[in-house]
Amino acid sequence: MDQGRLKPNDTLVIGKPWPERISVAGIALDDAKQILYAVTKENNSLYLLNMKTGQVIGKYPLDAEGYTCLLSPDRKFLYISCWGCNKVEIFDTGKQVLLGL
Repeated sequence: MDQGRLKPNDTLVIGKPWPERISVAGIALDDAKQILYAVTKENNSLYLLNMKTGQVIGKYPLDAEGYTCLLSPDRKFLYISCWGCNKVEIFDTGKQVLLGL
């Protein structure tokens, strides 16, 4: 606390401040690789963040607004559900590419 006010311990920044519109809708953490996956609904993207440095290490366009994401049990794939495109997008976490279906 700082003079009776809560103070953030640390933050993750994925873009410029307002008026750039980026709204994180879903996250998944690969604790072994120390990568946070975040899908956004305003700019339809998947962001990869290095948890050690807090830096964005990748940004990938989605076909529609990201809703949520889930890592496969072996962490080889990230499944991304999207609003408005009636499909689940799949991200290969090893190759770091979105797979076309």
